[in-house]
Amino acid sequence: MKIFKRVLEWHKGKLGAKKEAAFDWDLNLPTKEEVEEGQRRIVRKKKRGRAHAVSAKLAELAVIAAALLTCEMVYKGLNYELARSLGATLENSLMALSVAMTLSMCIYIGFLKASKLSTTMDRTSAFIGGWVCIFLFCCWAVGTSSWYAFMSTTGIPALEMHLNAATDKLEKAVASATAQIKNARGIPTAMSAKAAGFSVRGTSEASGGGATGARGTGPLSQSLEGAAAVLNTGSEEIRGAIEKADAEALKMRTKLAEISVAVNNRDLKMSEREGVFVKGASELRSMIGAMNSAGLGEMVRSSLAAVESAVSAMPTDGSKVGARQTAAIDQTRQDMAEIAGKLRTLIDELSGAEAVSGSLVESVSLSEVVWNFKHKFKPALALAIGIDLFAVWALIFLGLHGLEEVKRREKREARVRGLLELDDVVGKELLNPDVLGKIALPVAGKVAVAPAGKKRERA
Repeated sequence: MKIFKRVLEWHKGKLGAKKEAAFDWDLNLPTKEEVEEGQRRIVRKKKRGRAHAVSAKLAELAVIAAALLTCEMVYKGLNYELARSLGATLENSLMALSVAMTLSMCIYIGFLKASKLSTTMDRTSAFIGGWVCIFLFCCWAVGTSSWYAFMSTTGIPALEMHLNAATDKLEKAVASATAQIKNARGIPTAMSAKAAGFSVRGTSEASGGGATGARGTGPLSQSLEGAAAVLNTGSEEIRGAIEKADAEALKMRTKLAEISVAVNNRDLKMSEREGVFVKGASELRSMIGAMNSAGLGEMVRSSLAAVESAVSAMPTDGSKVGARQTAAIDQTRQDMAEIAGKLRTLIDELSGAEAVSGSLVESVSLSEVVWNFKHKFKPALALAIGIDLFAVWALIFLGLHGLEEVKRREKREARVRGLLELDDVVGKELLNPDVLGKIALPVAGKVAVAPAGKKRERA
């Protein structure tokens, strides 16, 4: 009976129990493939985040390295220009160092901070204006930095090329100054030969009367002896002037060789090479002046005047001399006229020769020298510009990366606040505690999160 009662009570409980409501809704549950794809998407997102973080760190390291390298190159270029123009002093070195450090900080630190600040601007016009100002400043800063960095690598080679070009100019000046010696070298020989011929004819006329048939001194012998004396005197004077000019020309060529050797001697500092060049050019200018004062042109003009005077003193009246003497005198006059023509040609050549005027050394700055020879150093120019441009591109990447970080942080905070306002317990359980620690929690008047396991109160 007891067993029967228990069975009856069990059936009665089953039949009389209230049934729970059952819902047969389609919840559109994800499939296994979709779940796996979602997991893979989460993994890819984490990998991208890590890759972005690593890229940002590498970009920061590259910017720091470029900043240090640019600072050093700008310092070297500016310091050398200041030392060359104002002298190598401690004040100039400190000024160059401060300018290099400030310029690098303006480019890298200033640009990076400006790009990060621009990401916090709410108004589109302010954002665009900020980036326009950044790029305008960037063009100036990068241009200045690249130029001094370019000077640091090409300053000394450009100065060496400049000194070699200036040495070539000195060689042209010396060649122009010594050209008068070359033009005048044959004149004394021709005058001496004519004088010897006149002396022989005059002696023959005085002793034997070759042209008149009578011995003794006459108009013809006097004319011949006078012409011979004028030509001998002129040839000696011109030859003496040529010897003096030759001595000065030899000194100039020796000094020019010393300058060329010193300019191309890379064991010496560039400042020492420039000093040797300037000193040698000044000495060359003095030697050229000494050679011009040797009086070659004056001697030639004096000889021409003496020849013309001797020709004019020859008798031309046929009633006082015979026909044979007249013919001999005319021949002598023609020979003297030929010598006078050569002397006039030489004077014209000396007058038309290129004169050396002014200083043989041009005072130019290092910037001007580098600018004149910039086409010789195209790889170095590309290197100087590329260093700064790489850093600027890295800074732009960091600025855009910071903008994306701001957007992601704002979205994450919005989601957290939404969950906390919906249910702070659920939000606390679902969210990572690190996330809650990084965001600004609601203040008084809104939901406040209490420690887990304790009662939450609403303000």
